[in-house]
Amino acid sequence: MASQMIKSLGLAAGVMVCVPVALAQTPQDNDAIQRRLDALQQQVQQLQQQLAEQRESQ
Repeated sequence: MASQMIKSLGLAAGVMVCVPVALAQTPQDNDAIQRRLDALQQQVQQLQQQLAEQRESQ
């Protein structure tokens, strides 16, 4: 279970790094990319919290 969470965390972090910000053409594109980045950062934080809680319970 922990290894799956770590993989998910790594995937989410990798996606955040790979977002093609340079390809954004309009302010709307920038806003959409920023919203997605914010959502991914929140997901990473949630996964980190879940992993920490799981480690504490073991």
